[in-house]
Amino acid sequence: MKKLLLIIFFLIFATGGVIFLKKISASTTDNISGYAWSENIGWISFNSLSDGSEINYGVNINQTTGELSGYAWSENIGWISLNRSDTGNPPYPPFNTGEGAIAKYNPSTGEITGWMRVLATDGSWDGWIRFCDTTFCPSDKIARIDQNGDWHGWAWGSEVVGWISFNSQDPDAGGANYKVSMATLHVSLSASPSSGYAPLNNVDLEASVTGSTEGSITYKFDCENDGIYEQIITTTQTTYTAQDLCDYSSPSTYTAKVEVERQGLIAQDTTQIYVAQPQHYECQNFQCVLVPGAGPNECQTNEDCKPPFPEYREVNP
Repeated sequence: MKKLLLIIFFLIFATGGVIFLKKISASTTDNISGYAWSENIGWISFNSLSDGSEINYGVNINQTTGELSGYAWSENIGWISLNRSDTGNPPYPPFNTGEGAIAKYNPSTGEITGWMRVLATDGSWDGWIRFCDTTFCPSDKIARIDQNGDWHGWAWGSEVVGWISFNSQDPDAGGANYKVSMATLHVSLSASPSSGYAPLNNVDLEASVTGSTEGSITYKFDCENDGIYEQIITTTQTTYTAQDLCDYSSPSTYTAKVEVERQGLIAQDTTQIYVAQPQHYECQNFQCVLVPGAGPNECQTNEDCKPPFPEYREVNP
């Protein structure tokens, strides 16, 4: 994760006046934004872009591993961390093994499981906040992310924080209009033409990008999915066509690939191009037959293969 800024701040615990030095870091790949709500502590911001803070912070979900990391902020209780290096081990499962993430997102089910922790406490509680999962919450309260990237469900932070709601549209949430969201990025790839006879040259690859991310898009086109990009371009266009990009000389089934990057997220898609062996028609035994190989077409139907009849003329005796 590329570091944009290191912010040094002080956490002063209410008991004993002890000062702890802590570093907050943010990055361009922080892909979570918006607000959650707790009746006990109020708003929780998941990205400095949400609250306009001069301090650059945010929460990120790794698109490959599903691991959550980073920082959220509450004006009433301060920084909330999803980094084990800050929080230590959760008090009990899940993820209390002493290594790796303390919270994860499962893209197959959409569920978020694990923990986050308030970093500044007065000793009366441990600061742990747990995402609702099937072990202690009903199914309609489970923390999850829908296909549009919007968070739903709840988390529990003891009597101090209480219940945290991630979306005002959920049952029993109410209040103002709020939600936490994950930036989404999707791409679809098509080829034109997608089939033909060898050699099949000047094939176009067209990529279309959707999702909630914004800004410039970097397209990377790979004609044979071999890791060699025939074209790389950055543009704001959400649909881009790499014209006459790919040449396929031999009969085979080829896989072309596109990779796009936008706002720190990466998406990929592939499409297949079918290249057949050249064929042509020729007459064999008075039949029009399709035979392999390049060549001129001698016929279109069997009628074209019949021998011509002799011409007769009347001759005066």
